[in-house]
Amino acid sequence: MSDKKVEEKDKVKSVKEATIFSDGGAKPNPGIGGWGIHGNIGGTVYDSWGSIILKAEGSDEHIATNNVAELVAATEGVKLAAAKNVEVVTIKTDSKYVLDSFTKYVPGWIKRGWVKRDGEPVRNKSYWQELISTVNDYEGKVKWEWVKGHSGNKGNEFADRGASMGIIGGQKGEHTRFLLESPVNKHNTFKTPPYHKLLSAPRWYFASHPDASILTEDGKYVYHCGSHGKLDELIGKKISDTIHSVVILDEPEPVLESIRTYQNILVANKETSIFIGRLDNIFNGRVFNDVKDNAFLHLKPRPKSRGELGGTGNTRDIENVDELPLTIECKPPRLVFNLIDTLALLEIQLNEFRHDNLGDGYVVTDVTELLYDTPIKVNAKTTFNKAISVSTKSIDVPIKYSADGIEKDISICMTLGVDLPTRNALSGISKLNPKVFVMTWPESKHGFRCASIIKCDGGIGIWAAAHSNLRVI
Repeated sequence: MSDKKVEEKDKVKSVKEATIFSDGGAKPNPGIGGWGIHGNIGGTVYDSWGSIILKAEGSDEHIATNNVAELVAATEGVKLAAAKNVEVVTIKTDSKYVLDSFTKYVPGWIKRGWVKRDGEPVRNKSYWQELISTVNDYEGKVKWEWVKGHSGNKGNEFADRGASMGIIGGQKGEHTRFLLESPVNKHNTFKTPPYHKLLSAPRWYFASHPDASILTEDGKYVYHCGSHGKLDELIGKKISDTIHSVVILDEPEPVLESIRTYQNILVANKETSIFIGRLDNIFNGRVFNDVKDNAFLHLKPRPKSRGELGGTGNTRDIENVDELPLTIECKPPRLVFNLIDTLALLEIQLNEFRHDNLGDGYVVTDVTELLYDTPIKVNAKTTFNKAISVSTKSIDVPIKYSADGIEKDISICMTLGVDLPTRNALSGISKLNPKVFVMTWPESKHGFRCASIIKCDGGIGIWAAAHSNLRVI
């Protein structure tokens, strides 16, 4: 991620003008509040956010409101401009309450001793006093503008996102203040996340509070992955292009383990349930970096949709602050047990390969040179075979299989992204000293099944289209 945490700095060279967007909210209203600000100051973009905890006197009831959160956000925006020595700052807020009150009514409130025209006391007095004090102490000029919320304005959207993260963190009891900065040309851009590229399948299948260990006997970390198509209702159904994959890593994937931990928190009473992890979303640059840096602080359970079984409240699915789905519960599990059995068998086969303990009839063919150009020079890097282009859908692979105890040669067509990892995944592990094998085992006298195995630095994995990998002799 291009952004990085920074400490509050002393004033630097003055900036003539800057615009800072502010936003705040509470969930529920009243409840736990969150504030967020976003601004470009002298070519550096700042995003800051935090939570607001306000409790009724003598009670644990949270009473922060949307208006309180909007006031705090505006105050934080002015404070940031002051810290960065901005001569003229424009605070853009989507709150008419803040804008109209500050520009029209505050002088009268102060004159009447914080009483409105109707004799009622002004609400949120202490928050108004802090905002007024912050503006009065400001060495430059503060201007105010209103911007319509949720209207596609990017600055407002970034501030709103910060406020939402503040609320989510506050609901978990965390009240950390965040301040991120990045050059304007790198803001909201993300490098390819550094997850292990053996985890190339779009889905991850795991259990909450699993009965079985997620570790191998020698302490490696097991991840069951694959793809079951676009419809989660079809998980476990015998579809020909369903992908099954088991990856065993030397070290845990921290982002996945953070999500697993949060999933176990959401699933009470040590209940075991099967979940689908959306690796295509989890390994999104924004999501990955946030979870890597902050664990599950900014993740939340997905609210139930209208008409969803069980009425209102939350599901046990996980989504991020942008409502991007990260996990989906298989409920009811239905055919998912077919998937579990298939992946369990592949895990057994992979461990037998790892420990050189394959049974009779298994034959392993090294096909590394078909996919990679092995360097001749010492310390030269392995490169992916350029003949396998982005338009390549499948490749013919010469392998061996066993028939009646006799090894025989055959060429089979293997589809990228089904029988093998995708081209991008294969290319991505080229720097990890990969070795690629095709393993076959007899199904009957008239056919055999096959799977591909990749061993590289940091891990090993097996891939098979278990419902279509039967090859007729």
